[in-house]
Amino acid sequence: MTSIWQPISRASCLNTRTILQPCFKVNSLAARLVQSSIRSFSICSSQPLRNIPAWQKSIQGGRAAQKPIGHRIEIRTLSSKRILTKYEQLPEDFVAEEGLPFRLKPLSANEARTIFGSKINAQVANHILRVLHGQRVAGILEDPAARSTVNKYERSAVQLGLQWLRKHVPVNEIENAGQRAEDELRAMEADIVADSERIGLYKPNSGGAWESREEKSVLVELKEANRKKRLEEEAREKSQAEEIQQNTGTLQTTTPKSRVVLRKLDPYNNPLYLKYKDSANILPNGIPEMTSFQRLWPSTLMVIATFTGCYLLTQLYVPPKASARIFPDMPPSAATAITIIAINAAILVAWRFPPLYRLFNTYFITISAAPRALSLLGNTFSHQSVSHFACNMALLWVVGTRLHDEIGRANFLALYLSAGVFGSYVSLVWFVLRKSFISASLGASGALCGMMGTYLTLDSGAKITFFGFPPENWPALTCLGFLGFSIFIELLGMKRSLKTGMQRLDHTAHLGGYAVGIPFCEMLKRKRRRLVEEEEERRRNLGFVGRMREGTRPNVPPRVA
Repeated sequence: MTSIWQPISRASCLNTRTILQPCFKVNSLAARLVQSSIRSFSICSSQPLRNIPAWQKSIQGGRAAQKPIGHRIEIRTLSSKRILTKYEQLPEDFVAEEGLPFRLKPLSANEARTIFGSKINAQVANHILRVLHGQRVAGILEDPAARSTVNKYERSAVQLGLQWLRKHVPVNEIENAGQRAEDELRAMEADIVADSERIGLYKPNSGGAWESREEKSVLVELKEANRKKRLEEEAREKSQAEEIQQNTGTLQTTTPKSRVVLRKLDPYNNPLYLKYKDSANILPNGIPEMTSFQRLWPSTLMVIATFTGCYLLTQLYVPPKASARIFPDMPPSAATAITIIAINAAILVAWRFPPLYRLFNTYFITISAAPRALSLLGNTFSHQSVSHFACNMALLWVVGTRLHDEIGRANFLALYLSAGVFGSYVSLVWFVLRKSFISASLGASGALCGMMGTYLTLDSGAKITFFGFPPENWPALTCLGFLGFSIFIELLGMKRSLKTGMQRLDHTAHLGGYAVGIPFCEMLKRKRRRLVEEEEERRRNLGFVGRMREGTRPNVPPRVA
């Protein structure tokens, strides 16, 4: 389950996770969903790090990048605690996603409520203002690439934060943007000159001029040839436009200011793509005014219905005969796991089709601002990034097939569905009660954590080994100890997210999965003990003839499937 915090970055988002934290929220996906315009999260553009601003490198690379040539750095110590307002004061380690301090003390809960209302808590409010203030100082407030760091939030919240900053923290945004542009131009010129020198197009002498008139730079010749070619093309286009104007008669009454030029198709400016992206906006009027009960009661009924259906499945399911199976030679555990993986793969691919954006934003991702009950089930099979999908499905194959052999198909499917739905529900309750309405989540890790909880509790005293290590006579961590350590890590990550206000993994969904998996295992053990006791009681009551008839049967307890 990936918690797409602030909210969804859809294509994804992607760090490789550990085996018990196999999901990345998104975010992918998946953190830019709940805003005034829901965008497609499965498509993202990538740019080479060459010839892009340093601040943008810091966003894409996650590390501070060097400033362009000519950037003046003013050293700032911790004791000064000055609020930076000028571009030349920008520190070298500036990262656009983290922003800059806008005041000595962060906003309190009452101050955040005064500025943004009750829909955003103080942690998120302070993060929005930090990011906006950093963009104002760095001169990138209007840059489209930098705008994605605040487009994660609702547009009205960003506007309110910007209005408050412009009123209380004066910054010359135009001057800072101009200085940023000058530094980027100087950096681009330096790159061009360096490349020209490297490939031999430009040969400056010690004075910076050309070596001689005869050795005129090939770069200048290329520029002149390109300029001549461009003028010829413009003249030809102009003559074609004049010919069209003469042939159209009175339909063309003014001289055209622009002509149609065939260019490479840009998918993000394609009218059809923009139409689907706009239609995916399931919250056109922003976050709706609803009480916590109104947001949660349909999902609560969905959880009850899922638990009821899973119980009936365990009671009524009859394994099919070998002749009725599609692949009779395939083990049932492999067939079940492959089917679940195929469903998840189909949904992963479907996220890439713009006509399906609205459907998937409605039923395959849980949005705390306006939750849909069916999304609790849909997002259990939903992934927006390949790495998120690969990590979760690898864990399903390695652990799920073994657990399936132990408990049977009906119990496995009941566990998977109930843990996935309940994990999504716990995550939804957490976000709604904290009034974090700019968050959303999706992913199968809630169901997988439930599966892990059952698997580790089923044989809690067994030692965990990886490819035969450690040896049998060495001390090793037991299954129960590993389960406790995993839950502790989830609680620690949850505490850290409360402190920082940033959450990339949906720890509450993971804990919700464990909360189903552990009791589910205890129910299986109790059922198994009851069946064994009933079998022993039946054998004790057998007569002499009955004992002779069953004498050839192995005296082993029945297996629970």
